[in-house]
Amino acid sequence: MPPVEPELPVPRRRLWRTKLRWSRDVTRFAPPIAIDPAIANEIPERELSHWGEVALLEDYLTVLHRDGTVTYRRSWLFVLHGVKQMERWERFKYHFDCRAVKYTVRRARVHWADGNQRLATITNRAVDRHGYSRLLEVQFKRLAPGAVVDVEDQQDNFAPFSHCPGVCADFALHSTYPCKRRRITLAVAAPFTVRHELHHGAPDPSQRQVGDYQVLCWDLHDLPGIEWDELTPPLYEFAPWIDFSTLPNWEPVAKFYIAELKLLAYHHDLGTLARRLARAGAGTDSRLAAAYNYVARKFP
Repeated sequence: MPPVEPELPVPRRRLWRTKLRWSRDVTRFAPPIAIDPAIANEIPERELSHWGEVALLEDYLTVLHRDGTVTYRRSWLFVLHGVKQMERWERFKYHFDCRAVKYTVRRARVHWADGNQRLATITNRAVDRHGYSRLLEVQFKRLAPGAVVDVEDQQDNFAPFSHCPGVCADFALHSTYPCKRRRITLAVAAPFTVRHELHHGAPDPSQRQVGDYQVLCWDLHDLPGIEWDELTPPLYEFAPWIDFSTLPNWEPVAKFYIAELKLLAYHHDLGTLARRLARAGAGTDSRLAAAYNYVARKFP
């Protein structure tokens, strides 16, 4: 008999903030980290000129609520030096449909060595006549070497992911620049459960319970940067990284994207195909080779 596929959890009743399309307060899962001590951490100019930037703080929070909707909160604190790095932070945009998603820029400012601060210019405007499609733009003016960019944003989704309520993501624990502190937090509410995997020596997370939420947290300090050139292999082939998921399998995701991309010319039983390719070899390399050969033959 074929193996029985686990069923997807059924989301519970909608939250009031989901119905009203309000931003959620998620600080109980990852309390904000004090900014001032991080800014007081002086970075030698030799280190800054070598890397182009140094992250004083990166803080990522993912929260899956009981109704299947997801909230993402992100915080960055970067000391800038290189031209490319300053250009990357000078202006960035969020484009979204406010009926399904809400972006909030909770903090966007620049700190200078003399203690002064300057707020970014933030505009939020409609790009259609009904006002549903929005463009949120953040602009920093006259960035210079030594500027400390301080940004926090939040994305609240008001509908579960179609066909497969849940969340999945991966994070590299090291990057191409040094990071003084990097915190990654995941909070998952019942009836959902989370699975995580560690790669290339990634550490185990701390775990705790906050009400109906299971909370996993990786809190890392003084991470060195990775020297990078054209011969460096992909980051996930050698550096520590983690991934987590509340989905029992990838079949709902595959079905969603087949429908989304309108791949109607090809009718495959995805479960049978995946099992057949998996039997091509026990190891990961063998399975990847089998999948590559299948795609190369079917879609030249």
